[in-house]
Amino acid sequence: FLLVLVFPVTPEIAIGVMIISAAPGGVTSNILTSFGRGDVALSISLTAVISLISLITIPLIVGLSYAYFFGVTAKSEISITRIALSVFTIVTDFATSFAKTAKNISAALFSLVLLGAIFQERNNIAEYYADTGLITLSLNLIMLAVAWFVASLFGSGIQQKIAISIECGLQNGTLAIAVAT
Repeated sequence: FLLVLVFPVTPEIAIGVMIISAAPGGVTSNILTSFGRGDVALSISLTAVISLISLITIPLIVGLSYAYFFGVTAKSEISITRIALSVFTIVTDFATSFAKTAKNISAALFSLVLLGAIFQERNNIAEYYADTGLITLSLNLIMLAVAWFVASLFGSGIQQKIAISIECGLQNGTLAIAVAT
């Protein structure tokens, strides 16, 4: 919230930043935790718990953000119930489908989708970065640092610090896109 107040962004981008910051980590954070030799079990546990909490927090944050940035109540413009159902569908799909064998397939698909998205949007990347790059980079770096610091305060080991930092710094983009849509 402080970032969207500090950075000169449109209300639409401000809500987008609020949505992505409220989204839990996803399969990508679990995969990157594995690649970073972090505590994968902790990463998956954090994703699961935070995903369940997000059933309440995301609709609440979206509604409050919409009211704040557009000056109208969310009831008149967006469906909090539909957002909650979208979050529930994505979260339960994750919970029922994640398995160890999916790790390699997920990593390959993640890379393929990322490269495809970059290729498809190659003409717009500079404009998108100009609009959102600095604020989202700031959000990620601040959350990585805060998570590492908090994990250190609790005496976590290096593998746990890696898992917690990645979980806090990387959000479930698929969920955020579904909510924004």
